[in-house]
Amino acid sequence: MKRPKNLYKGTYNWYGEVMTLYVHASDPQVAKVLFIRRIANKMGRSIITVQYYFDGSKDNFRIEEVKK
Repeated sequence: MKRPKNLYKGTYNWYGEVMTLYVHASDPQVAKVLFIRRIANKMGRSIITVQYYFDGSKDNFRIEEVKK
């Protein structure tokens, strides 16, 4: 049985460059993984490097569910 997917908005501050991305995911943790993959691809960095940068130790990202 498939879980319903919600739309999530991620606002990320990558070394001063603010990016706003949207993904459909089943929960915020899955959305964060998808956001990190997209940022890594866009910036030409490894996933682990981006994941380390957005590890939660700094206030440099926000994920919110977009309400219908």
